Amino acid sequence: MRIALIVLMLWALKPGGWTPLPALPQDLPSAGAAARPAVLPLTLAVSPAPIPAPASPAPALPAPTVQPEASQAHGLTASPAETASTQPTSNMRVITPEKKDPQPASDIEALERKMVEMVNRERLKVGLRALQPDPALTKLARMKSRDMAERGYFDHTSPTYGSPFEMMKKFGVSYRAAGENLASAPTIEWAFSSLMKSSGHRANILREGYDRIGIGVVRKGSQLLVTQLFITAR
Repeated sequence: MRIALIVLMLWALKPGGWTPLPALPQDLPSAGAAARPAVLPLTLAVSPAPIPAPASPAPALPAPTVQPEASQAHGLTASPAETASTQPTSNMRVITPEKKDPQPASDIEALERKMVEMVNRERLKVGLRALQPDPALTKLARMKSRDMAERGYFDHTSPTYGSPFEMMKKFGVSYRAAGENLASAPTIEWAFSSLMKSSGHRANILREGYDRIGIGVVRKGSQLLVTQLFITAR
């Protein structure tokens, strides 16, 4: 036994002494750490230079209580100090429009007013000020919803207008911070409920700094395409 120990010591000993093992990294992520959810809104820096288009959307899980192919939602935010690269999407398709007379303008405007009321009701519940409907934002929101219906897409980046921030700049809407939510659902109540069940879209609705809102609703077949635009005015 003594001979074996001596042999082991001689084998381990080096002329320069013991060589310490390299220290293990102390900041390795946990093996079970969860990836950042893909339902957070895309955030872009706001600067005088043209704002680049948002990154391509990444797949995300739909809200757990939303029935398949019945509703979907996207959320987008721009603020002066935040940057990210994820965009909330839904894996549900947009239904092809049916050939029928469009819904009367008065009915659509009533749905838009109801959406503003629901947004402000939730803001007041948590002590935030109500958002003021803005005619210029409302016009752009309607244009965006109509563009999605006519061109058959559902995304923050329009093939006609670009990103919502590029669209605002093109039509002379200035802001310090801005955001966009998109929803597609059979009813305006369902659209709002789906948005509020998603953390990213809810954050846009309840963002403290926003003071203006524009809602645009267009019917596409059995669905309502809803665009919510938010800004903090300069």
